[in-house]
Amino acid sequence: MFVFSLINLVNTLITNLLSRQQEFGIFQSVGMSSRQLTNMLSFECLFYIGITIIITLTMGTISSWMVCSIFDQIGVFGQITYHFPVKQILLFVVALFIVQMIFSIWSSRYLKKHSLVERIKATE
Repeated sequence: MFVFSLINLVNTLITNLLSRQQEFGIFQSVGMSSRQLTNMLSFECLFYIGITIIITLTMGTISSWMVCSIFDQIGVFGQITYHFPVKQILLFVVALFIVQMIFSIWSSRYLKKHSLVERIKATE
């Protein structure tokens, strides 16, 4: 799930960048600098990461605790106690921020490759 969630995040970020080419071109044509555009994309990525972390900590913790409680009541696997996976969560958070850094660098280079006119004329 760890790897699939990272792949899904990268897919969402790249799809968002590619589908909004024309919008970014229009932003820059009315005065947005390349640095401001890169910062905007970085903050959007951080927003996605923040939502991912919140969902992971709330829904993941609650559902894991519930599954452990149900299996403990059934007694199929013996005595089960829930332990919060601190190391795994920290590893996931670090991986999310690595994805954010790589995406920020890649998106700024990608946008510099294409001229403003190319991005405005982009059709979906």
